[in-house]
This record gives sequence, structure tokens and C-alpha cells, in this order.
Amino acid sequence: MALIRHIYGRPIVFRYIPIAGDEEFVADSLISARLYGPNGYPSDAQIADSGQASTGHIGSRVTEWELVNEEGTGPAEYRIVFPPISDAQPDSRSEYDLFYVALNFLAEATGEPLRDVEQIQVFRADGLTSKIRVRAEDVWSLESKLEGLDPNPPLWTEEKIEAAIEEILSRLEGRAYAKARLFNLEKLNGAARRLACSYGCFDLISQGTEWAEKAAFWREQSDVLLDIAKIGYDQGAADTPAPEEKVNTGAVIIAK
Repeated sequence: MALIRHIYGRPIVFRYIPIAGDEEFVADSLISARLYGPNGYPSDAQIADSGQASTGHIGSRVTEWELVNEEGTGPAEYRIVFPPISDAQPDSRSEYDLFYVALNFLAEATGEPLRDVEQIQVFRADGLTSKIRVRAEDVWSLESKLEGLDPNPPLWTEEKIEAAIEEILSRLEGRAYAKARLFNLEKLNGAARRLACSYGCFDLISQGTEWAEKAAFWREQSDVLLDIAKIGYDQGAADTPAPEEKVNTGAVIIAK
């Protein structure tokens, strides 16, 4: 999976889908793409880049793009790569800086040049100190039949674990919990373990009605544990949380 977010110290892989009136279209060719910033919008002269004579962009102009569709679904997109950006303020406590990609391109080979400016965020590095930890054996210990029914053990079961973790983290995101500010995620192991079991049972429904009942049971149990779990959360976003900084993972929503 492509890294969507941009971070300092790595090439800026910018992806662009031309659109007009909510309809995507395929362009003919790129004339020039330039990167401006941090936190400063390019001038009209820089955006126009007449005769490719404007100044003030970061590094060299990029004059080539690649049409890709790595997922095989959805619209294709143009991939433009800028060299890594150095952080001019590495001691800043800001999570990211804003940069702007100015593009000039042709929709048709004989048409007039089009222009566009898109904003991107370039993040400073941060880190997680915990994760949800569930093994296939943890799931099988709840529903022993799943081990014998795993067509490619433990890969099938591990896929269910990944799906369970994705769902739980998505729920937290929907409740306004920023992933980078979470710690003690192991508190969610029990909920993820039971949700993975539910996913496995649901995948076996065609083999008997008992599996639908099992899937519903394990999801209910997962919801119970998720609602009562208290994970660590850096409320002040200072990267120095106290151990007692905890939040409910149920219906409570924190204010930013």
C-alpha cells in the first residue's frame, strides 16, 4: 500500500487526479510541477510559471508524471515525485507544515495550458509505543474449530485479526482519538481477539447456521470489552503523557 501522508526526510510522492465538475479526466501531458512552502501560498506569477522562468520553488521543476492505478480500482492518478524536504524547524512542536504543489499541464496536446494548486501536509516524525497484539493462537483458544478450518494456517486467521484491528482503530478515529496520541493499546487485545473470532465465524456461515450465531456472540463480546476499555491518551498532545491519562473507548467523545 502506498504511503499517502508525506513526511520530512522522505521523497514527496504526490498523487493527482484531474477533475472538472466532479468528473475525472485523463490529461495529455505535464508541463511543470513545483513545490512551494512551508506555510506560504505561491504567487500568481509562480503559479503561471510563464516560460518556466518563475522562482521561489523548492528544488527543481518536475516535468514528468506517471499514470498509475496500483489498487486496480477507482480512477487512475498521476504520480509525481519530489526529492525529500529538509525540515527548516526541526525543533518545532507543530505536527506538520503546509506546502503547495503548483501544476501546469495540458488536457489536450493542442489545447491551452491548465494550472492548478493543491495543498499538502508534510509531517514531522512521531511514533507509537504500543499496539494491539493478537496471535492466531489467541483466536483459536476462543473457538477451537477455527484452527482446523483455517485453509492456510495461520494466514486466514491472521487476515481476520488484521480486519478486527482495522475496525477497532477506525472506531477510535471516528470518536476523534488521534492514533499518534494513543498509548497502552494492548488494553484492546481482548476486544480485537473476540472481533477476529467473529470475523472468522462469519466467513463460515455457509457451513451451517451455528456459525452465524457464533459470529453474533463474539461480536457482542468484543463490543462489551471495547466499551469498557480505558486506553492511554495524550490529552495535551505534548508527547509527555502521564500514565493516568486515559479515555473511554465507548461512546464518550473527547473535545479537541
